Amino acid sequence: MNRHFLHVTFCLSRSIILLLLAGCITPERVSFEPRISDRSELAHVISHKVQSGFRYPDRAKTEGWEGWVLVEALIKSDGSLAGLEVYRHSGCTDLIVDAIETVERSFPISAHIPLERNELLSVAVPIHYELDQASRSHPFGVLQRLIADSLTRTVRAIQQYPEEAKHAAREGIVMTKVLVEADGTIIDAQIQESSGHPDLDAHALATIQSVGSVYDRRCSPDPRRVEVQFPIQYALPAPDRAALQGGRHDYTWLARDVFAKFTDIGFYPAQAVESGWEGTVVVSTIIRSDGTIPYSWIDRSSGIPLLDQAAMQSVRGLSPLKLRHPLGQAKVIVTLPITYSTTSRP
Repeated sequence: MNRHFLHVTFCLSRSIILLLLAGCITPERVSFEPRISDRSELAHVISHKVQSGFRYPDRAKTEGWEGWVLVEALIKSDGSLAGLEVYRHSGCTDLIVDAIETVERSFPISAHIPLERNELLSVAVPIHYELDQASRSHPFGVLQRLIADSLTRTVRAIQQYPEEAKHAAREGIVMTKVLVEADGTIIDAQIQESSGHPDLDAHALATIQSVGSVYDRRCSPDPRRVEVQFPIQYALPAPDRAALQGGRHDYTWLARDVFAKFTDIGFYPAQAVESGWEGTVVVSTIIRSDGTIPYSWIDRSSGIPLLDQAAMQSVRGLSPLKLRHPLGQAKVIVTLPITYSTTSRP
């Protein structure tokens, strides 16, 4: 299967978006085996369609987020889309989701592609999100909130209630202080305010340390280390229901359901077990209101391709989910840190 690489750069000006788009979105290079001459034209058609459907995400524009996403589109002979994969990315969740939706909106295309029966054409579309200098804004408070929101999504998926504390009906809030590098790495975590229960404090600190990296930190090019205060709450479950806190849906139940189902169906590749390969793969996934999971991507690789592939295969197998509560919106993003250990199977 030939692989075509189409390089597309998106630029933004607050005042003249369309003018800049016309000047900034150009296919810089298309490389392929010249077996079928029409494929060069196809690359230009996709470039134009992506350009016409592009709009810089409002939240990303307001908060000064930049980055890039490489989306791989699998195209049928009739010009319709067979599937999408996020091949690589700079780490900003909002931009990943926007890139998926932008490419998805570009299909079908009006073209007949000469392919063999059951063959798909793979076209990789790199999308760069770049703000002009006047539009860049990196207020420190916004960056802290970004990190806290990203931590919240990840911690909710993996947080467990210590069994001994649960049986003793111990509850509390542990206030942690987390230091995050510009690349998202958590380089220090400390207890700032105790819950009053040493076991809950120790568990909260271990949970933060197991996260390892704050992936959405990479939305901002701000080079500063950032220190955030992050609370972890231990509360015994109320009657099972979708909660609303501060006017926002609390999807803790969803993150835990996804993690629990993954634990049931996830597998440890035999070759990895025999070779003693271990590692943590962090996967983000979009969950739609009907429980389907259309897209997932690797936020952080384990460094071992076999484990990364096993994690992605297992996450795809989660769809469709049986949702215990309505989502209240079109989609929700859940982040799963998946650890492969020979002493603790996923």
